[in-house]
Amino acid sequence: MDQNDTALTCAVNVEWLNPSGIVIRKITYKQAQLRMIRNSLKEIFLEVSTVKATPIKIKLKGFKVFSNFMLDGKATIRFSEEEKCTVFLSNAPPSLLVAFLKLMAVKIANSSSNGLTKEELFKKTRAHQLSDKPNSFDDISPVTNAELARAKKT
Repeated sequence: MDQNDTALTCAVNVEWLNPSGIVIRKITYKQAQLRMIRNSLKEIFLEVSTVKATPIKIKLKGFKVFSNFMLDGKATIRFSEEEKCTVFLSNAPPSLLVAFLKLMAVKIANSSSNGLTKEELFKKTRAHQLSDKPNSFDDISPVTNAELARAKKT
């Protein structure tokens, strides 16, 4: 995976939890592709897709990455804010997994520093919901040197 590639292919398990912490839904993919995408409001999502199934889009907000076994090609991403789900990654090439998680960290560090206040973000979201445009998703851009420098400062 180079800086221009924002996808990772590996085995993925996704578990959704209820407020008590009990698993209410579980999906297992032996081979899935993870991509980072951005919607028209510039929010970043993690998309889990396979050949046959409908892609799952999870908003990258309020998450924690557990990477103790990253050198074995395993990692866990736990979302706590909106989705209340856990994504288990396994059978990933270790170098590609490290690069993908670093890309995720850099993009999230740079997206949270966009300078919008809560009121501005609320107005932008409301205007988007009232418009007739459908929500569109695009692949996230590769990491630039400026983004790397900003991520190192934070």
